[in-house]
Amino acid sequence: MLHIERGFLRPRRRKPVHGVELMRLAQISDLAALGFDVTTACERTWARRVEDATAGRVRTIASPYLIRQRPTGWVLERLVRRRVRRGGPFDLLLAGDPNEGQAGLIGRLMRAGAAERMVVMAHGTGRLPMLRRWRDLSFDVHANSGRVAKEFEHRFDGRLTSGYGIVDADRFLARTPAFERAASKHPDEPVRFCMLARLPSSIKGEEVVREAWAMLPDEVRSRGELHFAGYLDPPTERPESRVVAHRWLRYDDVPAWLERMDVLLVASRKETFCQAMVQGMLLGMPVLCTPLDVLVEKLDGGRAGVACGD
Repeated sequence: MLHIERGFLRPRRRKPVHGVELMRLAQISDLAALGFDVTTACERTWARRVEDATAGRVRTIASPYLIRQRPTGWVLERLVRRRVRRGGPFDLLLAGDPNEGQAGLIGRLMRAGAAERMVVMAHGTGRLPMLRRWRDLSFDVHANSGRVAKEFEHRFDGRLTSGYGIVDADRFLARTPAFERAASKHPDEPVRFCMLARLPSSIKGEEVVREAWAMLPDEVRSRGELHFAGYLDPPTERPESRVVAHRWLRYDDVPAWLERMDVLLVASRKETFCQAMVQGMLLGMPVLCTPLDVLVEKLDGGRAGVACGD
């Protein structure tokens, strides 16, 4: 299996791995543990992350990140073709959330016979330019939501499925559900509202939440707390505002942190999935969210959710 993940083609260096890239590391690690022979084509700084996350079970084909000369994708294409000449074609090319930027690389590899079939893991919209460049190719698509799947309907020759999971869901299910904690909560204990995202962000709606919090009457705000996680460099909050900024949380620490919270806020202006929302729902937390299709469909199919307007 040849794996090409869009996020793995750019350097991450000291920044934390989060979102779909975290999920993809777990996915290829699980595939390797199940006995699949997985090779990932990636930018050089990702090679060590892949090896560490998969206990060395996933091979890497790596290139340095190049801009002014031949780009990273060009180098990786040559390295993959060299591997195919030595060992024969891959059975499957697993393309992780590609867009038009990777369409040329992946298309050329498939046309050159680098893999016998292809499955696209689609996590975003705006993929029509990519599909137009692949009109001559046959492949299957698995979308992470109904919203994303709609864009692919009747636009390619292959199967379309939709669904999603999150990494280590059992860790969240093993914690005390929010409704049980609420029943035993002391009347004087504050209600803790929280936002869990990579912050600061231009799309997560942090500023809207802060403005809404400031508009609450003092007697209401004094009964609660507003928590934001996580920042690489947390801002300094005024103690009297009852707002707390937390550093970036390691994934292993998220279940315990959410267990201390009461209400999850998802104020995103743009989302393709939102893993934090699923994590909160697994813990039985009430969710206040913006009415984006990708969020509302989780409330329709899930439980303990409350949708709000812009």
